[in-house]
Amino acid sequence: MIEFLVKNKDKFSRVLNSSSHAILLETTDTVLSSTLAKVFAMNLFCLSDTKPCCMCSNCLKVISNNSLDTLVYPKQNVLLMDDVNNLLENLNITPAENDYKVFIINNIDEANTLVQNKLLKSIEEPPKFVKFILTCKNKLRVIPTIVSRCETISLPKFEPSEIKELVDNLPSDIRQIIAENCNGNITLLKKLKSENNFVENYNFALNLLKNLQTSRDLLTFSCKLSNSKQNFLEIVDLIDAFLQDIVKINENCLSLVQNKYCLDTLSKISVNFSTKACLCISQHIMLVKEKVKMNGNLGLITDELLLKILEEKWQNKK
Repeated sequence: MIEFLVKNKDKFSRVLNSSSHAILLETTDTVLSSTLAKVFAMNLFCLSDTKPCCMCSNCLKVISNNSLDTLVYPKQNVLLMDDVNNLLENLNITPAENDYKVFIINNIDEANTLVQNKLLKSIEEPPKFVKFILTCKNKLRVIPTIVSRCETISLPKFEPSEIKELVDNLPSDIRQIIAENCNGNITLLKKLKSENNFVENYNFALNLLKNLQTSRDLLTFSCKLSNSKQNFLEIVDLIDAFLQDIVKINENCLSLVQNKYCLDTLSKISVNFSTKACLCISQHIMLVKEKVKMNGNLGLITDELLLKILEEKWQNKK
């Protein structure tokens, strides 16, 4: 992963070239932000002319988590007061091997207000040899006084073509499906890659939109769809993504279609789904997902959704 980010370092030049003493990286992609924080430390410590090289002793120490001047928090899942106390103990100790010490604080937005306030003083007036790099999913959950002391950078997403190489060990069709559906998010890509049934759910959702014609077909799809809560949510998200693509096809915006792998199939399905029908079904999917999260009866919710798809499909024909 580090090598992939270094290869795409131009995409993150603002981070790597920052002269700020504290940077706040904002993204829902936690794998990206935590890994990029390490690349920042490598870039700072690298002994090569082309930084970071991933090969010098300093780079290798950061990669292997053995850099004495790179301290990563939290030690467990969430930043706690013990983490901040440990940070404070190390703050004024001069670097052991480099000109700087880098303190990486992941998911600062998940820490409570007391912990964040305890950390604030350190970020306000750190020693000159200290660099802070904090990560968060949502900067609105970080206390404003910390945000104001940091250079805040919202990290860009990857294009499917850029991210494909992270799944290059998979068959080309599966690689394209996963790359198109991870929304440029490395964390989600790793999740989809590790799931054995994602492509199966993908094909099921596509088949449902293609072959759900009458109420007699309900049983064919309801058993699989109501099989598990996790399966249900993933499949309805895929259905929703396909419907959004069908709207783009209907509006002749083919370049904006996300699922280009199945573009031909979606084009055929679009004959029976008007834009109005797609939008109505998508709105219903939002309501359905809320019911599932509230632990509603999955069987009844499934039947309701399938009937809604049939109803909108035929009532709002092109």
